[in-house]
Amino acid sequence: MKEYENIVEDIKKKIINGTLVAGDKLPSIKDMTKIYQVSSITVRNSLSILTNEGYIYTKERSGCFVKKSENDKFFLNFNEFTNIKDPILSIKTMGVSQIFDFNEINNNQNKNLQTIKLRRIFNSYLDAPIAYDVKYLIHHFKGNVTKFFLNNTFEQLNKYLEKELAKTLEIRIITPTQEIMNALKVSDDIPVFYFKQKYFNANKQLILVGKTYAIADSVQITASSKLLD
Repeated sequence: MKEYENIVEDIKKKIINGTLVAGDKLPSIKDMTKIYQVSSITVRNSLSILTNEGYIYTKERSGCFVKKSENDKFFLNFNEFTNIKDPILSIKTMGVSQIFDFNEINNNQNKNLQTIKLRRIFNSYLDAPIAYDVKYLIHHFKGNVTKFFLNNTFEQLNKYLEKELAKTLEIRIITPTQEIMNALKVSDDIPVFYFKQKYFNANKQLILVGKTYAIADSVQITASSKLLD
């Protein structure tokens, strides 16, 4: 790959994964020559390609900025209940426990925060398990939190998440671990959908991580290129 292509791909990747968002200013040409160890001509060629492809725009005497793009953008509505085709006839709580040193918490958050781990099985006909759901709630509550959530059948969790302002979603197909095989009663040759959700508050701090594992043939995923009424 040529030098200018490396720059183009690097900036595209940062825009796609959200490191750079609409309105963000790119480093100056001088700074980019230092960052990528290339000539100013190479940087200008890269910026020209990004402009032509609609990723950035230039403001005279101000620099280059990330452009808000509607191209290749799809809106996916995800919910661990509605994205499962088979009806969920019962939900079994497998356990509520308290854990420390949750590895998803970044360095900007209090490492002493406690995390509640909620495990559930979603069953369909004849109590057949179709999804295994694990939630990690980074909490600021006092008292016996595990008992509180268990007694309130997760209603408080939904109220807590109403305050969330941002979230991310990762979707993959994986080979199930032993824990997942036990929960879903499948063998390791059965593909499983893995949905990882992250919820953030107004301070961009992580407040919840959700991991849902569903048998592949019981999942439906749809997306639209624009929001429909």
